[in-house]
Amino acid sequence: CAGLCQAVLYDLSLPYEGLSEQEMRLKLTDFLLINFAESRRTVLVVDEAQHLTPELLEELRLWGNLESRQGRALQIILAAQPGFADTLRRPELAGFRQRLVVRITLEAFTRHEAADYLVHQLRAAGGKPEQLLSEEALEVLARGTQGVPRLLNQAGHQALALACQAGTLQVDAEVALEALNILGLSCEETPEEGELGAGPIVGGPAAGAEGEEPAISEFSVEEESQKEVLPERPEPATEELAGGDLNVPRQSA
Repeated sequence: CAGLCQAVLYDLSLPYEGLSEQEMRLKLTDFLLINFAESRRTVLVVDEAQHLTPELLEELRLWGNLESRQGRALQIILAAQPGFADTLRRPELAGFRQRLVVRITLEAFTRHEAADYLVHQLRAAGGKPEQLLSEEALEVLARGTQGVPRLLNQAGHQALALACQAGTLQVDAEVALEALNILGLSCEETPEEGELGAGPIVGGPAAGAEGEEPAISEFSVEEESQKEVLPERPEPATEELAGGDLNVPRQSA
C-alpha cells in the first residue's frame, strides 16, 4: 500500500519522501478533505486495475469512504480487462463490491468502426490514410484484431513499420497479414477488393462484426445520485464498472 500512496501523492505534487505509510495516508486524507471543502472534487483514475491486489483494492475502498456533509471527497475510476470482474467476486472483496455503483461494458468495434478508427488515428497524426492504407489492409486489420482498439493500434503501427522497412508507400493486405502474424493474430480470410464497401476509405454504417470478443472493462464508483443510465448494446466486447465511491472500465488489450 505504501507504493500506491507514494504514487498518488507524487501525482498530486504532494511530499512523500521520508514519510511512513500512515503519515502518507494522513497527508492524502487532509488534501482530499481540504480540496473538497473548497468545492474541488478529486478524481483518481487507475488503469490496468486487474493487476491490483485485494489489499490495494481495500485501500482504495477506504479512500473512497472519505466524505463530508456535502458528499464524498474522492471519486475513483478503475479501467481493467474483463477478467477483473472475476477478481471482484472474491469473498474478501465483498465490501469493495458494495461500493460499486456503475458498471459499464465497452464493446469491440465493428469492422467499419475499426476502419474508421484507424483512419482517424492516421489523420490525427498528420498522415493521409488514403495513401497509407489500402481498403484491403483496413479489412485485414479490422478482422484480425476483432475490433479491439489496443490491438488495432499495435497492428497498425506494426504494419506501417513493415511498409517503411520494405520501402513501400502503402500498406496492402499482404503487409497487414504479416503484421498480424508478428503479433500472433490471424485473419481467417483475405478480403476481396472493396469488401468494406465502395467509396471512401472510411467505413459506413456499422454492421455487426462477427467473432468480436470482450477487450476491456471499466468500473466506476460514484454516489447513487450521480449514476447514469447507459444504453444497452447488443453484444458486449468489454466491460466498465462504476460505483458510489469507486469507478471501474473494454479492451484495447
